[in-house]
Amino acid sequence: MANSEVGTKTGTVKAETSIYRQNSISGSSYQLDLPIVESSSSLVEDLHKSRKILDGYKESRKDSESAKARAEVELSKAMELVKELTLLIERLNRSKEFHKKDMEASKIDLKLEENS
Repeated sequence: MANSEVGTKTGTVKAETSIYRQNSISGSSYQLDLPIVESSSSLVEDLHKSRKILDGYKESRKDSESAKARAEVELSKAMELVKELTLLIERLNRSKEFHKKDMEASKIDLKLEENS
């Protein structure tokens, strides 16, 4: 039990007290491995800087989301325009074919009239 460290259970308060005394006499006291903390004002400054950076990222994210929404609306309008233009081209092509067939029919009618 004499080799156990502070913080581990040995069973009795008397045993813990004995171990603590031995460690304090021998100079090998238990030390916590805590990080070294800078002064509180420096820590507060770092927190404020981090908050400003985070707020900047949040603002940038909002701007990006807004730009994305505008781009999606524009894309939707462009896709609708493409559909309309495609339909118009198809109608024009059908109309062209109809006029071509109509002209051929007119030529045939004209030939028939000439032959009669």
